[in-house]
Amino acid sequence: MASSFKKIAVGGTPVGINIEGDFNHAMVTVEGDSVRYRIDGDDPDATTGHLTKSVILLEGRGELTNCRVISTGNSILQITCDKRSNNAR
Repeated sequence: MASSFKKIAVGGTPVGINIEGDFNHAMVTVEGDSVRYRIDGDDPDATTGHLTKSVILLEGRGELTNCRVISTGNSILQITCDKRSNNAR
């Protein structure tokens, strides 16, 4: 199974994770401060979006394309992507 890895620094400005390639699944671990994220393509802010300091699982090209993240301070996202069949989890 092909996979890809990337690191993204996140601060107080929303960023997309910008997954390129034919991937449909991503595991994102959050290091540092908590982040807020949205998977609808809109930007999270200090009070809007899912708050986490652990793992974000993204399923499908839509979530990989639309995921936007902002940090409550300074964070690093460690992202591993792969392509899975419809039955794999």
